[in-house]
Amino acid sequence: MSDPAAVSSASPSPSGNLGVASVSLTDVSTPPTTNVSHAAGIPSNMIVPVPMPIPGTQNAPHFNGKFATDFLNRILLHGKAAGFMDTDRNMLVDYIYHYSSDLIKESICYLPEFDIELPNKTWQAAVEQLTSMLSGLI
Repeated sequence: MSDPAAVSSASPSPSGNLGVASVSLTDVSTPPTTNVSHAAGIPSNMIVPVPMPIPGTQNAPHFNGKFATDFLNRILLHGKAAGFMDTDRNMLVDYIYHYSSDLIKESICYLPEFDIELPNKTWQAAVEQLTSMLSGLI
């Protein structure tokens, strides 16, 4: 064969003899492509959640008692990137404890709004309690 990229197939001719049909790969139309990231093989319009940062790592929020609103907003931003919806905020309450300094942890660990052993905590109650505690320190 002259074209190494050709694909051959045997098919019977009208006379009953086997003939060889060649199809060049350049003649075959390619299927439409989708917008895919070749590095990861993931469609670029697909949202891939990023896990919440591990406490104590470089990108993890840290709360030492200052700038509480910024700290809480950072938890919400990380939560959104991790796939938590606005309706899932209650699931982020334990991160307030985990991302806090040891001094803050000691202050909040047994309060029902932050106790990681208790179920049914709410974001709103935790924010109100934290704000109330900090307003007494200012």
